[in-house]
Amino acid sequence: YINVYCFMVSYLPPSSAVKPWEGILNLNVVKRTRHKYIYTMKLTEHFRLGEFTRSASAKAHDIDNSVPDVETAMRLAALCVCILEPLREHVGHPIRISSGYRCPELNAIVHGSATSQHMTGEACDIAAASEEEAEEYFQYIRRNLDFDQLIFERMLGQRQDICWIHVSYAGRRNRHEVMRADDGRTSYHEQKVATSKP
Repeated sequence: YINVYCFMVSYLPPSSAVKPWEGILNLNVVKRTRHKYIYTMKLTEHFRLGEFTRSASAKAHDIDNSVPDVETAMRLAALCVCILEPLREHVGHPIRISSGYRCPELNAIVHGSATSQHMTGEACDIAAASEEEAEEYFQYIRRNLDFDQLIFERMLGQRQDICWIHVSYAGRRNRHEVMRADDGRTSYHEQKVATSKP
């Protein structure tokens, strides 16, 4: 437990409390199983571990997408504390995670980057009901939160565009990169760098 505590202290901002992650200390006991206990484990007040490990692609290909260790779960908890909980408080309603942790096998199946932060538990994709909602998420994070990478992603459709937000948190390594991507193109357009928050 001492190593996990040191990880939290070094990775999270000094103002972060340890209490929201106490339950994760028991993760190493059942980390190799697929028990409901893991799926329903609370990372923070409004987010559970299962929201970040569930995947239709993993299910379709019979891939075990469980988190591999306590450190990965801690990174997901930090993402919740520093990005998702403040965003949820701002918008006043639940936020749906469309993609969270990805094991290397799953990341390959969905054609993710070889260096994707989804594989380390540092990134997630936030679903949006409309382009306006995605823009609200994007602008709030960009202007108010400390993040590593923030991408507004839009897939153009015949009837309606599908938009989502990719965001990552890397603790003291945050780069504050802000980008947009249209129709799955890899040529992202960098925008003004966000102001770093303590």
